[in-house]
Amino acid sequence: MSSKGATTDDITTVVGITAAEDTIKKSRFIGYCCAAPTFADGMALLDVVKGDHPKARHVCWAWQGVKTESRYNDDGEPSGTAGQPILASIQGEGLSQTFVAVVRYFGGVLLGTGGLVRAYGGTARLCLRAAENGGALGGGLGTAHLCLRAAEKTVKIPQAEVRVEAPMALVGALYAATNKCVRVREEFTADAVILTVSTERALAQGVIDHVIDATRGAAKATIVGE
Repeated sequence: MSSKGATTDDITTVVGITAAEDTIKKSRFIGYCCAAPTFADGMALLDVVKGDHPKARHVCWAWQGVKTESRYNDDGEPSGTAGQPILASIQGEGLSQTFVAVVRYFGGVLLGTGGLVRAYGGTARLCLRAAENGGALGGGLGTAHLCLRAAEKTVKIPQAEVRVEAPMALVGALYAATNKCVRVREEFTADAVILTVSTERALAQGVIDHVIDATRGAAKATIVGE
């Protein structure tokens, strides 16, 4: 039997880190965006942002991975008013592997559900568009983090598919060796598993080498189309 996924496309994301700020009814909103190939990459920026804004009332965020991979958090705001609008802004800009955090300093005026949705989504969009237009690092990140490269533009990251065939007895080792890739397709025969995964083109040969090492040469791996 087999399970199939969509074909692989290039990934469009931002370069480096960009910040943008807006004030809405006395509340200060600061958005940060960065390229985040993995969820852990997004969490790394979140830690930095929280460390530089310890007095902020909320730090809400969203991460869009590849295809349907996504996560978001309202950080105490009413459900659906912060993380989801941020995620919608990322998706609306056609970006993947992208993380956005929006800091809020409460100004004493309640914005209501609709106002929060517009504020968080709008700040995220403002930040992402600043990145596309060559925006710079700002918005209060401490000097210790100025070594992080400011965003210059959006870029497309070429993707590649790697096809791997291994004995059924090594299926666990095969999955472990490709756990950082996006699984596109898997097929099973009586004595083998055939797995197709997606990764950045520049990393494809490394994935092949890792698979060969993990299976002690028992697997066959090739880049699809080459």
